[in-house]
Amino acid sequence: MTTKRISLFLLLPIVMLGALYGCSKKVSHNDSASQQSSDSKSSNSSASIATSPSASAPAASLSKADLSFPLDDYQKLETDAPHWMAMYYGTANIKPVPYDKFADQMVTGYAYETNPFKKQDELKQIVPEVKQMVATASKNRYYFFFATISVGDYNMATKTFPIQAFGNDSYYSSSSDFGISNFGLTFSNGSNFNSYYVSNQTTAESLENTIHSNANSLQAKVYFYAQGTEYSMANLPKYTTVGQITKVVFYAPNDTATPLFEIGHAH
Repeated sequence: MTTKRISLFLLLPIVMLGALYGCSKKVSHNDSASQQSSDSKSSNSSASIATSPSASAPAASLSKADLSFPLDDYQKLETDAPHWMAMYYGTANIKPVPYDKFADQMVTGYAYETNPFKKQDELKQIVPEVKQMVATASKNRYYFFFATISVGDYNMATKTFPIQAFGNDSYYSSSSDFGISNFGLTFSNGSNFNSYYVSNQTTAESLENTIHSNANSLQAKVYFYAQGTEYSMANLPKYTTVGQITKVVFYAPNDTATPLFEIGHAH
């Protein structure tokens, strides 16, 4: 499988995972028993954005964002695996929550502990925190994160700047301290955010100069709504939250105080 690589940093530097996943078998988020029984242990630490043919869910089956929802009420999506797991299980409303999966990511050595009593005690310690995380994710499915996005040179013919990050085949995954995180994120409407139209050439030239001076990379604040979830199985199980982007605001690197431009709904 050919993998499209895109430079992305979800607040912390991340490593490209590449083409770990082949052709996948998908099930709906209601098939939680199948999901929980088919998991396998993983051994490498990484986070990624990569092309995945199984990342997108049918748009017609997904709930839609309320575009009047205040931007100030969007919650920050942290980079760590437990928060992405909470987003997935909170969105899917899967019961019971598999606390042992969270323990694998939150407790050092839990996956390899053979003493059942010690594992039980370690699990009890994280349950309250996980319950709160999943409850928050269930109540508020609106998120934002920061990313470093590649922006291409101005196209005179189309009067647009191409943006190489939000194609519908792009797949984002969280960082993990205890192995590969197979919880990820894709967007059902990413193709709506793959260019920025500027008709005025003076404005376009000024923006082109700014983009060039930053090596064609800008900081972006991405707002999205968690529409639904999807599970697939190939070499490894993959748990995907499907999001609807509502707005993307672009800034010069290291300056999130002054927006350069934005794409999406005006709140």
